[in-house]
Parts: sequence; structure tokens; C-alpha cells
Amino acid sequence: MKPLRIVYYNAGRVDDETRLYYVGLVIAYSLLLSNSIRRDTMVVVDLAYRGVETRLIVRGWRVKHLRLDASSLLGFVKKALAGRIRGVAVTAPTGTISAQLCIDLGEAAWLRLTDAIVPGFCPALRASGSIALLLTSSSMLACRYRVSCSLKLDKIWLRVGVAQLMLDWWLERGRPAGQDS
Repeated sequence: MKPLRIVYYNAGRVDDETRLYYVGLVIAYSLLLSNSIRRDTMVVVDLAYRGVETRLIVRGWRVKHLRLDASSLLGFVKKALAGRIRGVAVTAPTGTISAQLCIDLGEAAWLRLTDAIVPGFCPALRASGSIALLLTSSSMLACRYRVSCSLKLDKIWLRVGVAQLMLDWWLERGRPAGQDS
């Protein structure tokens, strides 16, 4: 069985359509495959929208009709915030998010992704019940193991997209991309 992937992003104050679009990009890059939606991923976004602290929980196994174009993403996020999207829960940002392995993709990460690979990492990754990809830190996260990784990409949604692809490779092949043996 594949581990549950949890993508966590604290978007902060979202007060214009550009910031809403960025939230949509994080959701899309976390969930979209070339021809479908990831069923093994849940995206958790904490944000302040119109002065209200809110948590969006987007369950990939229930979401439909997610598209990458700007107008569709804006519509998706606005409908999600209004509680009108199947597979998306809107709650207050309370409670702890737990994962066995957390991979920190935030700005302060200093290790290169290849530095995180140690003997036995890929089998341990496959045996993990849940993996969290952290785009921002939070005290609401409980991680049994934590790895910091640096991806030289300035857009946060690109970082999560690349990390999802690398996880696919590791889980399927059992070794980091580029280390064929």
C-alpha cells in the first residue's frame, strides 16, 4: 500500500486574487498528474481569508474537476473556501497534523535532496504510513522523522511538484532519480 502524502502550506493572509491563485497552484501541483488526480495525497492549506483563519483540507481521492488554468484554479479555490467543492473540507486551523516522515521543502532548508539519501532511506520511505511535504513550518505538525531538502526553485508550487515526482521515483524504483545501478 502506498503511503499517504500530506502537503502542508501556510499561505498567511490571502487578500487578493493573485494570492488565491498561488494557493490554487500549490493545490494543483500537489495533486495533478498528466492525466488524472493523485489519489494518495491530501493538501492542507492554512490561510487568513477575509479576516478569518481557515484551513482547507483537499482530499485527492475525492476531488474532481481540478484544472491548471488560472480562471479554473481561482474558481476552485473560491468555491472551496465557500464549502462548495466535493472532497474539500473547510475548518478552523486547529489540531495537529501527524506524519511519520516530514520532508521540509521550505526556504530555510539547507541540505540538497541527495544529502537526505542514506542507506535504507527508500525502503523506509516505502514502509512509512504517511509522508508530509512541508512548504512552510508550523507548530501544528507532528513528525516522527524530519528531513530538510533544498530545491533551487523560487516558486513554492514548483518545489512541491518536483518533490512529488521524486517521491514517485523513490517509491517505485527504490533509489533516488539519477542513481541507476
